[in-house]
Amino acid sequence: MAVTLAKLAVPESRDTLHGLLADQDENVRRMGLRGLSQLGDESVIAEAAQWYDGGGWKMKQEAVDALSTLQTEASRTELGRLKAHETSWWWRRQIRRALNRRATANS
Repeated sequence: MAVTLAKLAVPESRDTLHGLLADQDENVRRMGLRGLSQLGDESVIAEAAQWYDGGGWKMKQEAVDALSTLQTEASRTELGRLKAHETSWWWRRQIRRALNRRATANS
């Protein structure tokens, strides 16, 4: 169900997707974040930042993807903040690529 809601990302599913963020299953939480980012829900920014700062590999990647998908100035600022504080070259590259994907999409 979580995957379907994330793929559909219709406005009527917003409350359900928010509810998925509190689920015990990491995969369900990731689908909730993905769906909300596709809806353009800016509450994703704070949630993604927490996931990035405290999550494992999958959670970090989902956070970067959600911020990139959101495509707002606030999400771009948050990606820049994450990149500035990241010590891993690999994650800095992932964030840089996400910023570039966003810039290319808006061109």
